[in-house]
Parts: sequence; C-alpha cells; structure tokens
Amino acid sequence: MSEKEKKKKRLKTEAAAITDIIISSHKNIFHKNITNYFLVDYENVRSDGFGGIENRGKNDSICIFYSKNADKMSFDLHSVLSNTKAAVSTQRVRVGYKNALDFQLSSFLGYVISQSERKACYYIVTKDNGFNCLVDYWKKLGADVSIVKSLVTKEEALDDLEQKVRRLLSDEEDMAFALKCIRSYDTKMEINAAMMKKYMDGKKVSQIYQAIKPLLADKS
Repeated sequence: MSEKEKKKKRLKTEAAAITDIIISSHKNIFHKNITNYFLVDYENVRSDGFGGIENRGKNDSICIFYSKNADKMSFDLHSVLSNTKAAVSTQRVRVGYKNALDFQLSSFLGYVISQSERKACYYIVTKDNGFNCLVDYWKKLGADVSIVKSLVTKEEALDDLEQKVRRLLSDEEDMAFALKCIRSYDTKMEINAAMMKKYMDGKKVSQIYQAIKPLLADKS
C-alpha cells in the first residue's frame, strides 16, 4: 500500500471515530429538561473556562472540545466534573488544519440546536472573538447563542456584574448608570462618551471610569 493510500485510510478511520463519538457519547445530553448548553473550547480556555461549574445542575449540558494540543486535565478539575449534576460529555477533535477545533465546534453547535427538544440557551465557552459571527447568524434564525468565558449564564453574569459595580461605587445613582453603560455599550469610548453626556463633568467622569475600568477588560 502506498503512503498516499495509507494516509487516506488513516483519515477515513479518524473521521469514522469522530462520528462514533458523536453518536455514542452524546445520546444523553439532549434530554427534554436541558435549558443551557455549554460548548467548551478547551484549547482556548483550559481550566479557566470551568469557573461557575458549581452552579451547573441537571438542566445543564457541558460538552468539552479538546484535541491532542490540549488533552490534559488536573485532578481537581476532573473531580469537579465527575461530581457535577450537569450532563458532561467530551469530544476529541481532529487537528492538522487551521482552526480545526473551531470549525468542528461550530458544526456541532448546529447539530445541538437541531436536536434540542425545547427552547434553550447555547453558550460557546471561549475567549476567541472569531465566534461572534456564529452569534449573529443564529440570532437571525431565532436561536439564543452567546459567547462566555466560563460556565456562567447571562443572568448569572449580570448578577455578578452588579455586585462588582456596587463594590466599586458607593453612590446609588452612579452605580445604576455605570451598570447600564457597561451592559449597553461595546466599547470603552462609547461608555466614556455616555458618561460625559450625562455628567458634563470631566473630573467626575474620570473618577467613575477609573473605578469601573477593571470591569471593562472585554471591551474594545
């Protein structure tokens, strides 16, 4: 058998193995009570992506995408995953192509949405902004898809954000407006401009902005 034929056979075997993983490992993650699906880009987030797992339960499904480039897990993380009530599954993906994991995760997202038995929220756990196009695409089709950096739902993230803002600002009105700005605007420039429009006081805006600046790390 030539090297070309051997390579073709190997690729075919790998593809079949991946299909087997999807069919055999994910049968139990689509039960009718699932309300949150988390697809974890483990190559990108590693153990940091599992923050908030203590809040996950029987209505949550977690699928971990990993590859030979990222296939190691600490004993602590393994223990946490073993004890969670959420439905946990793993999927080893093929590498060797640019953005291989991203493409396979994106494809699987469509599969998950098509198999869901009820309206659910879908979260891509990653720090890769390249997935934003998926969020926009599925939003137009009516699916609730979001990008998060850990296993935290939108509602939980908002509650957490409010708590952080309250710790940074003592004035109730300033706190409420700063929280509104962080939730409403995508860039630091937009937040600063909104504050200037409201307060018309550069010194006050600077004080508030500097206080909440640690919360703006994900803003451009």
